[in-house]
Amino acid sequence: MFKKGILFTGCSYTWGGGLEWYAPYKIVDTLNTKFDVNSINYALYNFICKNRFTRLVADHFGTWDTTRHGNGGSDDMSIHFIKQAFHLYDDDKINLSYSNIEKIQTYNPDEIEYVIFQLTDPFRNNDIMLDDKKISLNIASVRLREHQKDKNKISNFKGFMSDEYFEVFYKFYSENFNSWEEMEVYFIKQNLKLIKETFQKLDELGVKTKIWSWHEEYLPYIFDDEYLSNKFMKLKYDNKEFDCLVHLFNYNPKFQISKSDYTRNGKKIFDDHSTIECHRIIADSIISYLEKD
Repeated sequence: MFKKGILFTGCSYTWGGGLEWYAPYKIVDTLNTKFDVNSINYALYNFICKNRFTRLVADHFGTWDTTRHGNGGSDDMSIHFIKQAFHLYDDDKINLSYSNIEKIQTYNPDEIEYVIFQLTDPFRNNDIMLDDKKISLNIASVRLREHQKDKNKISNFKGFMSDEYFEVFYKFYSENFNSWEEMEVYFIKQNLKLIKETFQKLDELGVKTKIWSWHEEYLPYIFDDEYLSNKFMKLKYDNKEFDCLVHLFNYNPKFQISKSDYTRNGKKIFDDHSTIECHRIIADSIISYLEKD
C-alpha cells in the first residue's frame, strides 16, 4: 500500500479519452465522435476518472491519483505539468504558459510516491528548440505517417508558421540534417533529454518515476539509454510483452473502441482510444512493475 499519491501525465490515452462512451447516462447519446470538452459534464468526467487506468492503479495500492485536468497533450506539456507541480522551474515561479487550458496543481515531494509518464507522439510538442531559440511549431500537424512518410518535406511547413520562423527553421534544417529522418531523430532525442533531466530532478527529491509509450518512435533511443530503459514499462497481455500501446493495438485491434465490438444503441463508435478493457490491461501492466520496484 502507498501512503502517497501517484501523479500520471500523458495525452488523451492517460486522461481516459473515449471512456465517456461507456457511461450509462442519457447525455452520451448526444455526444459527437469528435471530442468536445464542453459536452463532458461532471457525471461523465467522474465516470472517466473512475474507470481509467490511473484510478485502477491507485485503487490497487490504496492511494489516490492525479493527472492533468485537460484532455489531450504533448510531451512538453507533460514536462511542464511536472515542473510546475514540483516547483522545478529555475526562477522558482509557477509558469503560466498553459494557464488558459490547465488548472494549477502543486505538490510537495513527500506527497507523491510515483510520477508515471506516458510518452505521446514525439512531434506533438507546442514548441521546438533550434539551438537556443524556441520556435512555436507542432510538427505533428504537418508530418505524415506510415505509407505516406516519403511525402514529408520541409516546404510543407510553409504556412503553418510565420515567414520569419520558417526561414529560421529552414536554415537550421539545411545546416544540420541531410534528410527528414535525421531531423526526426534530433527532436526525438531532444524530447528524451528533457524528460531525463526532469526525472533526475525528481530523483533528487525522492520521487520515483516510470515511463511508458503510446507510439514506437521513441523505443530504440530509450532502449539505448540505461537510465531510461531501467524506468521503462512494457504492456503485458496474453503472456506477451508489448513495447508500446500501438504494438498492443496491432496484436489485438479490438482494444481500440473503433475496432471493438462495442456499440451504442446499435451503432459503432468511431473513436480510436483504448477500450475500457484495455485500461484494465494497462493498469495491470503498471501494477506489475510498481510491485517489483
